[in-house]
Amino acid sequence: MTLGQYKEKSLLGCPTCFETFREELENIIAKVQDNHSHHIGRAPKHAHVDISRHLQIRRILKQLDSAVNQEDYEQAAVLRDQLRELYNSDEHHEN
Repeated sequence: MTLGQYKEKSLLGCPTCFETFREELENIIAKVQDNHSHHIGRAPKHAHVDISRHLQIRRILKQLDSAVNQEDYEQAAVLRDQLRELYNSDEHHEN
């Protein structure tokens, strides 16, 4: 593959292309990514906490639904309190 072919298709052929066109690609990537050419993760740093809390809430809601369907109201109350704590901790993070 040539640099011209890459520019035409915007797709690289294989991992060797990344090494072959490294200098050119770094400049192109930097322009597209606001001068950031190093991978720092799939999401912003604060998103990990948000995603983790969201998954925990979903898990507890599922458990709560199961507890209510089984008429295990004591367990449902415990789960409700856990959800309340998670929602309250979320409000403290926003302030």
